[in-house]
Amino acid sequence: ELGSAGEEFDRLSELLSDFFRQNRTLEAEIGERRLAEDAVRDRERLLNATLESTADGILVASGDGRATHFNAKFLDMWGIPDDVAKSGDDDRIIGCALSQVDNPSAFVARIMDVYGSDGESFDTIELKDGRMVERYSSRLTYEGKEGGRVWCFRDVTERHKAEAARRELQESLERAQRMESLGLLAGGVAHDLNNILGPIVGYSELLEREVN
Repeated sequence: ELGSAGEEFDRLSELLSDFFRQNRTLEAEIGERRLAEDAVRDRERLLNATLESTADGILVASGDGRATHFNAKFLDMWGIPDDVAKSGDDDRIIGCALSQVDNPSAFVARIMDVYGSDGESFDTIELKDGRMVERYSSRLTYEGKEGGRVWCFRDVTERHKAEAARRELQESLERAQRMESLGLLAGGVAHDLNNILGPIVGYSELLEREVN
């Protein structure tokens, strides 16, 4: 309509058309960005839900050993209060963990050894309260680059107790079997001795009668 009103409005019509075209393009880009941001948030929610659903305590650390992500199971396993976790203070977080282990120096030395290597790591830690925790670590690969580590901690106290009880039961069974074998052997020896001594005793009685 502006274009048909005269040449003076041609330029204005073009500018308005460009404006609306750019506006539609911008709206489309904003829509795509929102969809991408929603997808990222959905992936983050799924990742967090996955981390919180696992039975293991999970800790993600950067290349210099700073804690970057962890789940609630990790905090509960190591007795780390929420305020310490939210503070992001690695020294306080590590301090809480060290207060739980039976041998803090060996615990730290093992971590230093792991960070100095490129491979996986697995060992078992004994805590002061008697719990047994398996510790597994592997290199973290993100967007094709390696940096930091993922640490997994699993409470295997009940499994160790069950294995210890099974070993004790097996040892008791083996002792009972050995005693049974000794009993059978002793019974066999007694029977053989009785067979040997029977004629001797009988012959002695005969000799005694002849003497009398």
